[in-house]
Amino acid sequence: MPELPLRAARMRLPSEVKPGEVMSAAEVTALVNQYIQEHHPEGGRAHLLGPRDLARLERQAVRWPHAVRREALRAVLRVERDADLGFAPRSQRRAPDAAADSVVMVSGVRHTPTYVGDTLHVPATAQRLPTVDLPAVVSPGDIREIREATDLFRLWDASHGGGVLRQVALDRVHFAARLLDVPCPSKYRRDLYSAVGRLAQIAAFMKFDAKEYDDATKLFMFSKDCAQEVEDWSLRASIYTLMARQAFWQGDAETARTHIEFAMVRLDRLTPTERAVVFAVYARALAKLGLVRETVEAVAKADDAFGAATGAVGYAAYYDEAEHHGETGHALSDLAGHGVGGVEAAKRLTTAITLHPEQYVRARTFCRLRLAGMLLATGELQEGAAMGISAVKDAASIRSARIDGTMLDLGRLAGRRTGNPDVAELHGRIRTLVPVAANGLAR
Repeated sequence: MPELPLRAARMRLPSEVKPGEVMSAAEVTALVNQYIQEHHPEGGRAHLLGPRDLARLERQAVRWPHAVRREALRAVLRVERDADLGFAPRSQRRAPDAAADSVVMVSGVRHTPTYVGDTLHVPATAQRLPTVDLPAVVSPGDIREIREATDLFRLWDASHGGGVLRQVALDRVHFAARLLDVPCPSKYRRDLYSAVGRLAQIAAFMKFDAKEYDDATKLFMFSKDCAQEVEDWSLRASIYTLMARQAFWQGDAETARTHIEFAMVRLDRLTPTERAVVFAVYARALAKLGLVRETVEAVAKADDAFGAATGAVGYAAYYDEAEHHGETGHALSDLAGHGVGGVEAAKRLTTAITLHPEQYVRARTFCRLRLAGMLLATGELQEGAAMGISAVKDAASIRSARIDGTMLDLGRLAGRRTGNPDVAELHGRIRTLVPVAANGLAR
């Protein structure tokens, strides 16, 4: 098996927490992240190692990580050169010597043995696959490609959920982030940072939708850094609204409120549509906190801003009439337990369901699931079951942990009313599509 320098360097070091053993991958990851936080407090968070990153580096799935990571790894593993860890830019790598590879035969097929780590077997031939080189200078074409990739991921995510494409999006973010180290004419600098930040934001949302919250947070922070680097206030506000959304999905409405209040900095720099998004998400955070009057006021501000919208929408191109009714309908539905807003919430959610086009099927499904829950809770069992079954049919084509978790919530509500045959059918459909043991994490 060919030598894997990074793994060999780790195996040479004694563990600092388990005497007599070598340093584990988890230990190295923790020490590397500690180094980055201490030596790169500004902007370093984007380069913290995740639980699987070291395994990818050890098996050389990534041959030239970011300079911050290389520096931290050299320090932790006590080596002087990148080459000591097997790191080399593409231009300095030798072409693989096919004759030198050791080969085994399995059922008549030639296989090259490689290190197996993190439960993933990566053939040695993967190192020979073509890669994309960085340009010598950033051009408008490079920025256009980032934007086109962002649009592709955004539309796919809205209609199918993140699914397997979230990893593809993350890989694209890694490449785009490397462009920030490439010489760029000053007239394109703002466009480059904004494009990279927007791509990272979409990748973050896909991770959030999969309930991979730690990864999502890293991407959100990197995206925010890009926005702040070039004072892109619209992107910055958009990121904070999504961070707020993630916070209240995790049950932390206070943090959600804090994030959205950060988004309100320089509202004057946002388009009316962008302001409508901010106020609508603010209303959702306030509703989670049970602040009835403040929620109703925030919904009214969102309505006013949306009503004042012109042709300029900024980063809120997706936020149409359907999205606005759905977002504010969700907020008001959280007030129903306080005896307020139930009728208006149902009206808005129904409007959103009617207006959402097929490409935004996930948003429509969320509205159907919420409305179904409201109907079941108020005893309108036949109507609630019908709405819920429509939602489950839509959800079958969506890979979204948030959708699955919401369906399980509806399933628990339906499970207390299975004496009604329609509700019993809904309950059965949910249990078939999303096993309870999955807890909404994967399908």
